[in-house]
Amino acid sequence: MKFKHPGILFVLLALLSVYSCTPDKASEAAAVDFKRTSNEVIVRIDADPERIHPLIAFQSYSTLVSSQIFSFLLGTDDQTLQIVPELAVARPIVESIASGPYAGGLSYTFEIREAAVWANNTPVTAADFIFTLKATLHPLVQAQRLRPYLAFIKDIQIDPANPKKFTVLTNDTYFLAEEAIGSVIPVMPAYQYDPEGLLAAVPLTTFTDPEKIEALSKSDANLQAFAEKFQSPEFSSDPALISGSGPYTLERWEKGQELVLKKKENYWGDGVSAQDGRSLEAFPDRLIFKPIPNAATVLSLIKSEEIDVVSGLDPLDFVELQQSEMAKERYELIAAPSDVYTFIYLNTRNPKLSDKKVRRALAHAINVEEIITELYEGFGTRTPGPVYPQAPYYNKSLELIPYNPSLARKMLEEAGWTDSDNNGIVDKEINGERVELTLNCNFSGNREVSRNTVLLLKDQMQRAGIGLNPVGAEFNVYLAETRRGDFEMTLGARNAQTVSWEPRQTWHTEAIGTGSNFSGFGNAESDALIEAIQSNLDETTRFEQYRALQQMIYEEQPFVFLFSAQNRLAVHKRFKTKTSVLYPGYALQKLQLIE
Repeated sequence: MKFKHPGILFVLLALLSVYSCTPDKASEAAAVDFKRTSNEVIVRIDADPERIHPLIAFQSYSTLVSSQIFSFLLGTDDQTLQIVPELAVARPIVESIASGPYAGGLSYTFEIREAAVWANNTPVTAADFIFTLKATLHPLVQAQRLRPYLAFIKDIQIDPANPKKFTVLTNDTYFLAEEAIGSVIPVMPAYQYDPEGLLAAVPLTTFTDPEKIEALSKSDANLQAFAEKFQSPEFSSDPALISGSGPYTLERWEKGQELVLKKKENYWGDGVSAQDGRSLEAFPDRLIFKPIPNAATVLSLIKSEEIDVVSGLDPLDFVELQQSEMAKERYELIAAPSDVYTFIYLNTRNPKLSDKKVRRALAHAINVEEIITELYEGFGTRTPGPVYPQAPYYNKSLELIPYNPSLARKMLEEAGWTDSDNNGIVDKEINGERVELTLNCNFSGNREVSRNTVLLLKDQMQRAGIGLNPVGAEFNVYLAETRRGDFEMTLGARNAQTVSWEPRQTWHTEAIGTGSNFSGFGNAESDALIEAIQSNLDETTRFEQYRALQQMIYEEQPFVFLFSAQNRLAVHKRFKTKTSVLYPGYALQKLQLIE
């Protein structure tokens, strides 16, 4: 899942963020006779968002769209990558709790901006945040990926003199508590998503007690009715029902064609001073998202100037555009640092892949440098794990696994895999049946570079006696299969860990089937280490724990870590913006039309 603050969202090379349109280039761009001149931004996405609902939709395009509609208490400055207030007036006041039922914990006091209002012009209040928290903690709401980050919250007290001021109470220490409260869930309007007040009747302390709320949700008809309505398709796609405090509203959504967001008239964030509310800036009149899976179509639309922003361009297409005078005249073509790394999920629960020797052999059977050079035109740097080397807690003892098909064969033989029938693929008896080590490799069929990567993997792995069957699927189908764990190996990408790392949802065993631990990694030892990290406020010892976890991941090899690729961007020159290492590589709402 994606967070609003880089402590959980993960960041890299903040100082390398640059303007994609300098003053000189702005003058140059203004002199060009552009085909389109409107303050509307057409954005390419690979596929339709699965839904527009910030608590139950985690596909990247769903998040990209919903982040324009909903606001969080805290956000991220896309250039400095520091925590900044968004809905909140300031970062919270943090105090120790010395007595009472939560003694030993910490309290976090927030105040929502006076100017912050909903679409109906009513104020955003603490009651709305409490409603959103209740909805997230509701067992019948499919927000299980978010709940672990909020488990430390026990109660919230609203200031009786100020409905916009509230204090979050905890009975424990959690090193990312401020970020979790401020940037895991957006604030949603209770009047819109629970007009009957079905959640208001149940105290928050019931929701923060997992056993109590689990039992109540099975017997309380109101809780059941809320969950059904809250998750209905209408609340995820109907412009009349989707509403937040962000700068944009959903104007229309024609599935497979375009999704259009329109900037609110009299958006409250425009009235906040530039210095105080930089994270609230929003310039385009409309944001138009077009699902275009085919790379050749994207290239054609750029050449005909019918699209404004493309992130993650096919490497070969990016090079072609760099050589095009027309493209260089009308688009900023940027190869920018990215916080995304590419890897291969290995399903450790699959009998073929349950032995870590087999997984390590797979890593030795893959020539990552060849992939970077031949398919990504050199736009990538190898990485041995989920943490960038620039992070202060990076484990420097980790070495890049060398390409060595002979060593891979030897390791497979040690694990009992031999080519008994001399057909070129090693085999082994599993549960009384002779099984060949041929693996289905899932990938998103929308991107040609992904297809070519899997075909190259097939050739490389064959040299080590491992077979591979490419299995391409439409993006949302591929994503659903990955989430279900319905794969043997699958090509994936994630954000790397650079500042603060919250590993629970990806690496804890409780996240298998409910969170993002799709590979099935983990055991009692790794779980205990992750839990210790979460409660450790001492940076020095927590960094040592981080390094130990990286070592475990490296030894178990649930992923074959490949590389971090530079983001290849095309941004139309009639807009001024800044690139960022944060996904999708630019601040969409801050694309500013050059006068």
